[in-house]
Amino acid sequence: MPDLVQLHEAFGDRGFEILAITKQDSLSAVESAAKKEGWDINFRVIVDKSGDITSKYGISSFPTYYLIDPD
Repeated sequence: MPDLVQLHEAFGDRGFEILAITKQDSLSAVESAAKKEGWDINFRVIVDKSGDITSKYGISSFPTYYLIDPD
């Protein structure tokens, strides 16, 4: 997670976006875990309770990373 924060800090002003997808129950659970680890998350986190997003992209384990260009 700290590497993703650094990437966003370095390239965010150039349009680089990070979307984190979690299957945790709520955003507050993510925030609590991040606080416990000392992470200051500076990008969007999407809670995928239904599993629709992870299913669509074939995500079966966490963490999984994709780089997607604007085109």
